[in-house]
Amino acid sequence: MSIENLMMTIHRVPKIELDTGTDWTAVWTAVGTSLATIAVVLITTLYTAYSFRKTIKAQKELADAQEASRIAHSKAEAVARSRQDWINSLRDEVALFIATGDELAAASGKLHDKTPSNPQTPEDVQRSKDLYSQLYTDFARSLMTAKLHYSRVQLYTNPTEKETDELLGAMNAYIQASVSCKPTADLGGVVVRVTQTIIKNEWRRVKAMK
Repeated sequence: MSIENLMMTIHRVPKIELDTGTDWTAVWTAVGTSLATIAVVLITTLYTAYSFRKTIKAQKELADAQEASRIAHSKAEAVARSRQDWINSLRDEVALFIATGDELAAASGKLHDKTPSNPQTPEDVQRSKDLYSQLYTDFARSLMTAKLHYSRVQLYTNPTEKETDELLGAMNAYIQASVSCKPTADLGGVVVRVTQTIIKNEWRRVKAMK
């Protein structure tokens, strides 16, 4: 074969490209996308955590407020019940005092009305002594009971209030009149009226607590 036959005709020079192996545009695009995704996830997580803490705080504040309100209401109810018991006790003591005052007045009257006699026999003398002893015992017992109710009312009431002085003064006058066999109706009326004023004022306080 001749050399002429081996010669090739080149019509176009081939284009030669170098492949570096890395597409930096794609890389930076991917990195940017990843960073953006991470930022979104991080921001969303932080916001969710913030919202959660805010919600928990609001719920706790609401729960604390409700608990404080419940405790305050319970205390108010307890105080109201206590004051109601106080009203009932004061009313009962004054009513018992008035009833005892009537007994005291009757016992005092019997003791003072005892007609002196001139006993003729030792038996008559003994009977007179026994009768006087019984009448005096009844009188002393009624007086002691009246003073007991007076002392209880004194302990129930507030010594700094004007109505307390009026009530105790009226009760003391009532006892003195009963012992002396003097009229007690008007004095008993004063005791009742002042007691009603005290109870009325206390009722207003109880209603304000509810």
